[in-house]
Order: sequence, then structure tokens, then C-alpha cells
Amino acid sequence: MSKQEMIISLIAAIISSGLINSFLSHILYSSKLKKELKLKGPGTLAREIENSLIAFRDLELGITPIEIFQIEDVLSEKGSLVNFFGGECIYPEIFNDWESFDAYREKVRECRTKHEKNLNCRLALNLVFIDRYLMQLSSFMAGNEERLPMWGTIFIFDLQQWQRRVDVLTVREINSCKYKLESHETRKWEKLRKIEVEQQYQNTILSFLLTGETNRKDREFLEDFKSRLITVLTEDNESDGDNRTC
Repeated sequence: MSKQEMIISLIAAIISSGLINSFLSHILYSSKLKKELKLKGPGTLAREIENSLIAFRDLELGITPIEIFQIEDVLSEKGSLVNFFGGECIYPEIFNDWESFDAYREKVRECRTKHEKNLNCRLALNLVFIDRYLMQLSSFMAGNEERLPMWGTIFIFDLQQWQRRVDVLTVREINSCKYKLESHETRKWEKLRKIEVEQQYQNTILSFLLTGETNRKDREFLEDFKSRLITVLTEDNESDGDNRTC
């Protein structure tokens, strides 16, 4: 091989080597980039889901602050003997007035808009449930604002039952640290909807007062409670009518 041929061969080898290295570097970089994107994607999604879980937990815990119904009368009647740990005649503070109640309903709607898509089917359906429940409850209670605390002493049982159950589910999901999205357009969603929305509502006091039907075992108690409630409301209406007449 002539000296010229050797130089040309050496240059070709160098060029070829550079192309190969460049090609290999491109493949390795692309592979590394894909891995980084793959890791970053689920991480970002996990943080978004975690934020939605925390937002949902803050929402359901918003039901827990309570007030004592007709505290002035209780203090006047019992004085220093009043027992603030008895759990009697309490109501969620969101029943203080319509402004408080509507503000909480708005928080529920905002939570649905921002976070429902990131929640698993069971939690998302419980968010749907409380939105529908509060809407139905608002329609049922429509009227005198002064009666809201009284309604709160009744429906606190429905709300606490929902809140305690959902809190367990939410905390368990937060602590799992294995977040994944679930489609809300599946058979699983439809199956859970019957449990988390329909059956759960059928077991509420509100549903019984509206329909007279219930799946609860304490039907006899609910019947007696309903008749007492009707009597109280009738007497209140008659009293209001007498006052207007005067």
C-alpha cells in the first residue's frame, strides 16, 4: 500500500469512527432522555394525585368543626353543670347560616372541577355523592335560616358517617404512595356508583325523610323520629302564623 493510500485509509477510519461514536452517543442520549422522561412523568403525576388527595381530605375534614345547638339556652338551664363532652345537640358549623352552607357547597364543586379526575373511582364517587347530597339537602331545607342549626343536629349523622368512612379511604390511599390514574368511564365506575352513591344515599336520614324508604335496620326509630319532627315543624309553623296574625 502506498503512502497516499495509507493516509486516505487512516482518514476514512477516523471519519468512520467519529460517525459511529456520534451514532452511538445519539442512541445512548436518546435512551437516557426517554428514561428521564419516563421517571419524571409518573413522578409529576404522582405529585398531582397526592395534591388532589390532600385537597379532598381537607374538604371532608371541613365537616368536623361543630357548634352546640342553642348554647345560650343550655347554659341558662344547666349553668356550670353543662357537659361539653356529651355530644348532644351538636351540629356542623357549616349550618350556622346560609352563607356558611353555600360556601362549603362551593368548595365541593371546586374540588370536583380541579381534583375529581385525579381520584380513584371510589373516592371520586364519594365526591359525587357529597355534591349531590348537599344539593338535595339544600332543596329540602330551603326557607328559614334560623332553622339551619336545628337541621344540622339531624343531618350531622349522615355527614359524619360519610366523613369518617371517606377519611379512612383517603388516608389509606395517601399512605399507599402508589398512585395511578383510573378511568371514570368503565364498568368498575358503574359498579361502584351503585354502592358509593345510590346505596349510600338510600341509607341516609335525608333519603328516608323524602321518600319514606330505607335500607337501614332502625326503621322503627326513623318512623318515630319523622313523626316527632313533623309535629315540631307543624307547631313552629302554627306559632309563626299566630305571630304574623298578631
